[in-house]
Amino acid sequence: MRILGIDPSWTATGLALMPTDMIDQAEVEDWGVIKTTTKEPDIMRLIKISDAILDMRERTKADLVAIEGYSYGAINAREKMGELSGVIKFRLFEEDIPYLVFPPLTWRKVVLGKAIGRKDEVAMLLTQRYPIWGIDNVDAIEAAGVAACAQIFKMTQPEDWKQYQKDAFKKLNIAIATGER
Repeated sequence: MRILGIDPSWTATGLALMPTDMIDQAEVEDWGVIKTTTKEPDIMRLIKISDAILDMRERTKADLVAIEGYSYGAINAREKMGELSGVIKFRLFEEDIPYLVFPPLTWRKVVLGKAIGRKDEVAMLLTQRYPIWGIDNVDAIEAAGVAACAQIFKMTQPEDWKQYQKDAFKKLNIAIATGER
């Protein structure tokens, strides 16, 4: 299964394609960052980001898209992030592309074994644990982490999950646009 991970951001949306079924051996086949600036009108930024996501998904033939969801404790720019995430989900739904949404602390707990919050610390831990990914951008590293979480969720059986993974997945109301687990 090929999973495209997305770390949505108004300024630097990270993307990473995880092509293999084996998380510990998974290489990131393709990755990138979609950059926009505050000088661009918001609608143009939304179009640029969502078009680039759809382009990468088409080019890589990803079977599933995994999106980093909301950070519920965040107080800055929640409305803007909701707008961006809503547009991404709408565009995926419109194209009949299945997607899953994982909140930041959930995917981090599943992939790293602990729910940590600082992005730079997460990137360092992911780079140490998965040096084979070969990504040198924090946003794309996080996108790969989201894809790895979806890979664990989709490609392994619940009885094979570690207890901390079971606990993290149990708290989720997995948002599946199309398709089944």
